[in-house]
Amino acid sequence: MNPLYRTLIYLFLLVISIVPPSVRAGNDAIFLNSFEGVGTIIACSSAPLPATTGRCDVSPGSPFLLIKADLATPQQLFQNGELLIDGSGEIQCAGCNCSQIAGYDSATTLSCPEVVVTPGLINSHDHLTFQSPAVDHGDERFDHRHDWRTSERGHNNITLSPTDRGTDINTLGEIRQLLGGVTSLIGSGSAPGFVRNLDRTNDRDGLTGPDVDLDTFPLGDNRGTLIEAGCNYPSIPVPVPGQVYFPHVALGIDQAARNEWLCLADVIGNSDPNLPGPSLINAISLTTQDLPALTENDATVVWSPRSDLSLYGMTSPVALLDRQGINITLGTNWAATGSNNMLREFSCASEHNQTALDRYFSDQDMLKMATSSAAKAAGLADQIGELRTGLTADITLFDASVHEGFSAPLNARPQDIVLVLKSGVPLFGDGPVVEALGFGDASCELMGSVVAGDCLSQHRLCVTREGSANGFTYANLRPKTEGLASLYSCDMPPAQERSCLPQRNEGDGIVFSGLASSDDNDGDGVEDSADNCPATFNPPRPVDGFVQTDSDNDGAGDFCDSTP
Repeated sequence: MNPLYRTLIYLFLLVISIVPPSVRAGNDAIFLNSFEGVGTIIACSSAPLPATTGRCDVSPGSPFLLIKADLATPQQLFQNGELLIDGSGEIQCAGCNCSQIAGYDSATTLSCPEVVVTPGLINSHDHLTFQSPAVDHGDERFDHRHDWRTSERGHNNITLSPTDRGTDINTLGEIRQLLGGVTSLIGSGSAPGFVRNLDRTNDRDGLTGPDVDLDTFPLGDNRGTLIEAGCNYPSIPVPVPGQVYFPHVALGIDQAARNEWLCLADVIGNSDPNLPGPSLINAISLTTQDLPALTENDATVVWSPRSDLSLYGMTSPVALLDRQGINITLGTNWAATGSNNMLREFSCASEHNQTALDRYFSDQDMLKMATSSAAKAAGLADQIGELRTGLTADITLFDASVHEGFSAPLNARPQDIVLVLKSGVPLFGDGPVVEALGFGDASCELMGSVVAGDCLSQHRLCVTREGSANGFTYANLRPKTEGLASLYSCDMPPAQERSCLPQRNEGDGIVFSGLASSDDNDGDGVEDSADNCPATFNPPRPVDGFVQTDSDNDGAGDFCDSTP
């Protein structure tokens, strides 16, 4: 959030705090929350009754579904709100009171007093065909993806566990994402059923709109081409009209990484005003000088902090980009060096935001990265990504008994997911809730029937229904996970998960531990007395000539300057 906006909001908080409670109370009262960051709460007057069995009570009724819980939208949080979904899976109402909408009185009602409902999470980047578990590459850090892909410049190659790229493997990848609250994925692969594959037209499960072109090597450089100037790459992409472009670009921290963006900027511009511009996956080495082209092209940056920090010790300059209005989404990258699911990517992003970005983003901001901002980037904001009338009811329900409101999904574990719905139909959730909604053994298996006694043993997963085209059940898929990334982990953090602590010491003069000290508050290796952003992690980068940049020479570094 822009610091100026933050200041104005806090001033508004001061003013509203002296308004008499009688003025602020009522069915549509609006006030500012006390969660991490600043957001708007609408306090609805009718609270759901305490659940008598589990986290939600179900009252059977018509095919309409009425959910009474807290509702998290991109704009505000409705405390004790109501969400009404019709029989076709379309949202008919989201707010304090839906009783005036046809179908309300006879709807099946889900009453969840300590639950927050969010749009179904959208993972903007993963690779389903690579299911390798976390790889331990020690303390080695790299300057470009080709350093670890093809052992360029004396680096060690990261070897991924071999995997069968069959339908069952892709299905397991989708289940892993689903168990993290995801309903839509841009994942360079697909399987029938389960989550929506936004980059696979045939597996979007009813969504319409522009095709998403996920391009792993847009410059044809898969053999390890490294160029610092000029565009003599094996190939240059040609934009396809009607498609939204998601290229992997600038995956590194040196000039060879940034040069990839420079050679793409002129050819992948947003030529169609009716579609979003390109979504740059990773884009770590962007600089202040790149901001005009990003803005002109209506670009999005897909942020994957865990993988970035694991491989390079640095990540995309997201605060700098956000200050200039660049859309930012969140993606897991893959389990090998990134996060196992979106809940763990949320955890990493939150940690980095707090320790390295001086709490720049609010929890509400980060939830948007995985919902409305991601839908916008894919050209599907008119169908998914919000709790809004007319949109598809892809939603996730999180336990909010400990972490409330916008912070609930950012702190969630797999067992904190109460229910995941795609078009209003359960995919995964608390066993009693799924059963009460009419989805028992014939479509949704009790996970404890396969793995007893773990944190999801009483959850149901709808493999029998979603995997029917291939004859899959949870029981016959589960054994195939051996040697692959785990479907979920009850341990926090999961075993072998790569740390989100920035660390680097590669003999190039860039040395930092990521740990705050008395003379280095942000842990970026530059003492506070010489640091132009002492509260914001901004180590010198090779792409910047090994210095902290200050483009306008005002003494404030680009990474923390509101007007760089």
